[in-house]
Amino acid sequence: MQKMSVVLVLILLHSHMVFASDPDPVLDFCIATTKESASCNRKPSCKNSSAVTVEDFTFSGIKFPGNYSQTGFSAMSVNSNVFPGLNSLGMSFVRADFDVGGINVPHFHPRATETAFVLEGRIYSGFVDTSNRVFAKVVEKGEVMVFPRGLVHFQMNVGDTPATILGSFNSQNPGLQKIPAAIFGSGIREDLLEKAFGLSANEIAKLRRRFVPHLIERESRLQSCQLISVIALSIVFIGYMSCTNFGVKNALVSVKYLSRYNTWMSKVDRTTMSYFPQRIRTTTQIFICWGYAEGRGHADNLAEN
Repeated sequence: MQKMSVVLVLILLHSHMVFASDPDPVLDFCIATTKESASCNRKPSCKNSSAVTVEDFTFSGIKFPGNYSQTGFSAMSVNSNVFPGLNSLGMSFVRADFDVGGINVPHFHPRATETAFVLEGRIYSGFVDTSNRVFAKVVEKGEVMVFPRGLVHFQMNVGDTPATILGSFNSQNPGLQKIPAAIFGSGIREDLLEKAFGLSANEIAKLRRRFVPHLIERESRLQSCQLISVIALSIVFIGYMSCTNFGVKNALVSVKYLSRYNTWMSKVDRTTMSYFPQRIRTTTQIFICWGYAEGRGHADNLAEN
C-alpha cells in the first residue's frame, strides 16, 4: 500500500512537471516551416539545419509602433507564427504602445506569466489575485512588472507623452482573453448579464454593440435590406397595377420572403386606376425583376449570416 502511494505521488509530480509549461526542446532549435508546425500540440516541422541562417533568429517587425485603437492602445504580438525562430523555445513577446491616456483593458493570459519592461513613459500597471486583491502602481521607464499566469491585469498611460512597453511570455502561445469582450462580446444571454451587473436591457444592448462589431454590421445590413425591399415592393405594386388594362382593381402585395427571417411583412391594399401606356408598363416590368431580385438577394445574405 505504501509503495502504491509513493508511485501515485511520483505520477502526480511528473504530470505537474509536464503540464506546467511548454514542452522542452529536443533539438538545438527548430525553425518552423509553416504556421501549422509552430504549435505545441503538433509534431514540429523544422527547417533543415543546414539551411538555417542568422536571419532566422532576428525579427524587425516591431521597430515602429502600430496604429492606436479606440482605447489609445496598440499591440504587436510576436510568436512563432510571425517569427519562426521562436518555435520550440517556449517564449513569445509583444510590443505595446500607449497614447496619452491610453489603456490596455483588463485581460489575462491563460498559458503564460508576463513580464512588462517599460521602454518609454509612465504606466499605471497592476493585477488582481483570486481573492480580488489588487496590486498596482505607476511603473516608469527602465522598470519591470510581472503579471502571474492566469491573473487579470491592466495598464494605463498616466504620463504626458506616449509610452511603450515590451512584454515577454514564458510560452510560445500564451493566449489572450480581454474581459470586456469576453463578457459583452461572446453571446452570453442578455437577461443573465442584466442580473449579474444590475443593468437595464438597453444598457446591455449598448455595451454589446460596442464589443460585437458584427452586430452593428448586421443591423446595417438589415436596414439596407428593409430599404431596398420597400423600393422593390413599391415597384412590384406599380407593375402589378400597370398590367391591368382598364378599370379599378384591389391589390394585395405581401413580402412573404423577408418575413421568414423575422424582418417585417408589408401589405398594401389599395384601390386605384391602373391604365398606363405600354412603354411605361414594359419599363415597370423590367424594374419588377430588379426590385424582387434585390430584395430576395439581401434576404438570402441576411439569412446566411
